[in-house]
Amino acid sequence: MNNKILQSSMENIIRRIIEYANETIEEKENNSEFIEGKRLAYHEVLGVIQNEFISEDIDLSIFGLDIDLDKVL
Repeated sequence: MNNKILQSSMENIIRRIIEYANETIEEKENNSEFIEGKRLAYHEVLGVIQNEFISEDIDLSIFGLDIDLDKVL
């Protein structure tokens, strides 16, 4: 698999995870333990990806991850 296809796939996957996380934030008004658990899970997943990209010196902005997860989620 070439790198452009892989990068495009990763961009799409991460974009979808961020979209789902944003939907969870909108649901946060319900303030249920389930919604809080979803929010924390998205925070963890995106944090792992951010940290991995940082350690590999990959530009976070390419993937829309140049965000402060603690403020956003």
